[in-house]
Amino acid sequence: MIMFRRIATLFVFVVMLLGSFPDTSLARSAAVDILLSETSATIEFPLGIQFDTTIQLTGEPLPDRVELLYRPLTEPTLRLAVVDAGSISNDGDSINAATTIDLQTDYLPSGIDLVYFWRLSSGTQVIGESKPEL
Repeated sequence: MIMFRRIATLFVFVVMLLGSFPDTSLARSAAVDILLSETSATIEFPLGIQFDTTIQLTGEPLPDRVELLYRPLTEPTLRLAVVDAGSISNDGDSINAATTIDLQTDYLPSGIDLVYFWRLSSGTQVIGESKPEL
């Protein structure tokens, strides 16, 4: 019985300790409304898939990072493609971004459906996400 109490006390202590660490994940903010005015996916199988988008922005702050999150329709796990800063152009009201999924390293079988959406971040805050597309 004493052993059980010690284990229970240790468990409670560990849970409290882990709960005291700050969350270092990206914080969410609804400061920017985004609307995809144009998006395309060009398949160059078996080499890659090129994604391009034009995102209309309203609100502040302006994003400093654009990401494409995608997954096969039948899988629950999202994959991340960070858009290279050189592939982002910003004219104040909209952002044009492009990225390529390299199918040589990030294998996807032919003929599958992908669900994908765009995420905009500023610093450590997610400031907007597009609606998922198929």
